[in-house]
Amino acid sequence: LTSEKEHYPFQEKLDKAIATLKEVNGKPYSWYLTELLNQEDELLDLKEDIFDPISKFMKGSQREIFDRAYSYLKEQSANFAYIEGDEVEQIRAILENEQCFKGALMQQTKTLLETLQQKVSAQIEREIQQAQQKIDELKNGLVNHSDYDALPPPQQTEICQPFSKLTEKLETQNTIAVIRDTLRSFEESGYNHLLTQIHSWVNPESTNESEIEYVSYRDIRVAFEKPFLSEPSDVDSYLKKLGEVLRREIENGKRIRI
Repeated sequence: LTSEKEHYPFQEKLDKAIATLKEVNGKPYSWYLTELLNQEDELLDLKEDIFDPISKFMKGSQREIFDRAYSYLKEQSANFAYIEGDEVEQIRAILENEQCFKGALMQQTKTLLETLQQKVSAQIEREIQQAQQKIDELKNGLVNHSDYDALPPPQQTEICQPFSKLTEKLETQNTIAVIRDTLRSFEESGYNHLLTQIHSWVNPESTNESEIEYVSYRDIRVAFEKPFLSEPSDVDSYLKKLGEVLRREIENGKRIRI
């Protein structure tokens, strides 16, 4: 048992029990005839309360449940911030309980784990579906662009390939934050690059000085003296500054994607 205790919370309890056994091991022959009975109750308690149940735990399905739960909490920890409920806290409390090898705690853990797995899987699926909807929206906006229609079929196919690759990448992803970051990166950078590429193909005569660069509206920064808008006059002031920034960006060769 001591060679397999690893991450199990009853390590200290098992160590103390073994220390007690060591105290009564290797005594003179006469000691076992005269003194051992004085520790009979303590030793029997160790057998019934510690050694037998822990041994049963380690050799049976309870350990398998513990290990599955322990591994799952480690593997999926990054997703738990996006899941509602307290299953994670309940499972972690049981796995840290030095009495976890007793009673029905592992059966409770199994039920909690199954619920948690269902929630995580469902949320990941929702994230992928939402990402796919956004990808389709971006692709439709691109292929409906007049410049796209002007491209020959091979270039149209090349422009559409990143959307398919992105879909394939997201379908194999199981970390919610990565799904969101991957989509955000494509939307803010990759998509703008595709728009710029289309423009350069349709307008090959453009020089480096006159090339069009597409940027996201979210990347536009407006210097405003207030951190929020609280009055109608604030809206007018902000929109005026925003208009100035947008016009300046366009004059500098930018195309702003809204």
